[in-house]
Order: sequence, then structure tokens, then C-alpha cells
Amino acid sequence: MIFRKIKRKVCSKISLFLDIIKKRVLKNYNENFKVLNVGGADIIKDNWRSLDFRSKYYDYPLILIDYNIDLEEREKWPIENNSYDLIYCSHLFEHLSLKTTQFIQKEMYRILKPGGGLRIVVPNMELALQHYGDQEWWKIHFPRMDWRDAFLFFFASSLVGKLNYDKNLELDYYIKQITDKSQEDNPGNHRNWFTFKKIEKLLKEAGFVQIEKSQHRQSRFTEFCRKGVDNSAKELSLYVDALKE
Repeated sequence: MIFRKIKRKVCSKISLFLDIIKKRVLKNYNENFKVLNVGGADIIKDNWRSLDFRSKYYDYPLILIDYNIDLEEREKWPIENNSYDLIYCSHLFEHLSLKTTQFIQKEMYRILKPGGGLRIVVPNMELALQHYGDQEWWKIHFPRMDWRDAFLFFFASSLVGKLNYDKNLELDYYIKQITDKSQEDNPGNHRNWFTFKKIEKLLKEAGFVQIEKSQHRQSRFTEFCRKGVDNSAKELSLYVDALKE
């Protein structure tokens, strides 16, 4: 067990070192094609800039972050209107409040070029609800957790182990139980939930059109079909593509 921990730590350090070298090489961006990765400084690709926030929980070296922004502050991004071709956002919104999510999607719309594309990846709440009570299914994906705690982990992870989920109560009831302190203590917590209908509604409010459910690495935007994209929890994720007219 100790050897495995040491091995993981060493591999992590080596991976980080290689990422820093790669980022230094790729920072000579092509201004004719710009991709912004919101909330993912750990994906390093040609012409991909990153907007993230260095914190105790996400302790990225600043070399990996092009825009170091605390999203919960909800301040206008220092990025020009209509300046990005594509935006990618994977497993970010479940960590943020609904108001912040709405603000971010409006900022994404603002900075995208007309005809630009957006891809969002979040935990698939429809899938979790579909398998509510199916202990065998939950055991496959969360072998070390009670299925009720695993279900709660999808959208209110700071409450895991503190209460059981009651299906008769709305999901937002549990979101409201998450205190500011619990989020400050562990900013990696999940505190939001998304179905396709909910994402679609939010994106329409921000101005997006042609909003469609996608699949793992099967985006309408070929840039997001590349290796190294859509790597997080691929069997448990909801994939959504949208356009700015």
C-alpha cells in the first residue's frame, strides 16, 4: 500500500513536470484558431488556453493557467467579445452555484465568435436517477461506497455520510443544505445537478442555439473528438454541444 502511494506521487510529479514543459512549448498560440478550456488547466493542447483558479484544492502551477480567475466572484472575464472559436468545459458546473453557472454561460456566449461552439460535460443526473436503488449498478461505479452515499455524491458530496437521500424530496432541497463553510473547507465538493433539460434551459437563456445531447468524444466539433478530451468519468457523464449564432 505504501509503495503504491509513493509510486502514484512520483508519477504525478513526473506528469506535472511534463505538462509544464509541454505548456511552455505550446504557449506560442495561433491567433487564428482559439480554444478556451474553462476549469481544466490539466488539458494541454495546441491553441488551447485555460481559464482556471489556483487554490489549495486545485494547486496548479500558474504556468498552466492563462486566466487565473475565481469564478465564484462572478466578475467579467478579461477577454474580448467574439474572440474564441470554441469553448470546452468538463466537470466544472457541478462544483459551482447555480448563479455562478448562469453567469459563466453568459460570459462564454459573449467571448465566442458568431458560429462558435461550446461543449459542456457534467455528471449525468438522469443516469443517477434512472439507477436509483439499483445497488449492483452503483457497486460497479462506486465499489467502496454505500449506494445512497454514491447517489448523493453526484450532486451534494459534502453531505455524504451525513444523511441518506429521500427520493420524495427534490434534489434542490439537498443543494440548499450545503453551507458556505462546507464549500470553503472542500471546494472540490459537488453542489449542483444537471439533466439535459436543465442544461438546455440555461444555455437558451444565455443565447445559445442548436443545443444537442452528444456522446463521449462524438462532438459535432471535431476538435473535441481528439484523444485526451472527455476523459473524466466517461460512463457517468452528460455531453452537450451548442452554438452561438
